[in-house]
Amino acid sequence: MLGIGSEIRGDDAAGVLAVNALASLSKKTPLPPSVHLINCGTTPENFSGMLRKIQPDYILMLDAGDFGGEPAEIQLFSRELAVGFGASTHALPLATFADYLVSELNCDCSLLLIQPVCIDLLAPVNEEVESAATQAAEFLFQLLS
Repeated sequence: MLGIGSEIRGDDAAGVLAVNALASLSKKTPLPPSVHLINCGTTPENFSGMLRKIQPDYILMLDAGDFGGEPAEIQLFSRELAVGFGASTHALPLATFADYLVSELNCDCSLLLIQPVCIDLLAPVNEEVESAATQAAEFLFQLLS
């Protein structure tokens, strides 16, 4: 699971917040050893070597993404439907990176996006978006436990 986003751009931190919340939950009750939690920040492509070593069957990217939803809405997208989504703070579009991972690692890949309110530099994280990131983490933890 890849947590993606910028912690200095308000709601763009949603993916990082979610993966960090999952990591906190897994300290009390460990997730299965096949589940890897990676805080990628704004450059998930820098972790492709690590993913190559792990050889995952499935990768879930957690990020903020403007898909036209309500503030803090959570949606799961296949990589094919994710073209154009994601915050503009990433060096490589997430759909492009997902296509690369599928091609190189022969795995499935999806994106769990949280609709941001504001991704301005040094903006605080919106309370609803922060809550959505926590809810996503709790749901995923229950699903994976």
